[in-house]
Amino acid sequence: MIDKEVLLKCIEPNVKALLKAPVSAVFCSPNELIIHTNGDGSLKVEGYVSSQNSYGAMIKNDFSCTARERPDGEYTISNCTVGVKTGTQKAVYFVVAFIVLSIITWLIATLETDALFHHYGLIDQLLIK
Repeated sequence: MIDKEVLLKCIEPNVKALLKAPVSAVFCSPNELIIHTNGDGSLKVEGYVSSQNSYGAMIKNDFSCTARERPDGEYTISNCTVGVKTGTQKAVYFVVAFIVLSIITWLIATLETDALFHHYGLIDQLLIK
């Protein structure tokens, strides 16, 4: 049986070490942790932490760690990351926004070109020659 409270207490110092303002860290509750068992018996633990950024604003980020239970009931923590999903989501949103804006720009340019050709009779002049 995994003791989520002990697991989170073991994870907290490792995640805090990766934050700009570790003193401001507010972690999710132990019940909100998402735990996957790896093939080697270790655990992949995911959760979230809110902490202040460089400007003092509280920002909510995801974290992920690998945990391995020790005989004393504590956990050895490794491979901690903070904000990886958030960064990936921002990249996806940027790419989608870029594609949408490119399509809109192309449509506007095409419609304006067609309107100019029709307005000045350029289509008729091109077709006559």
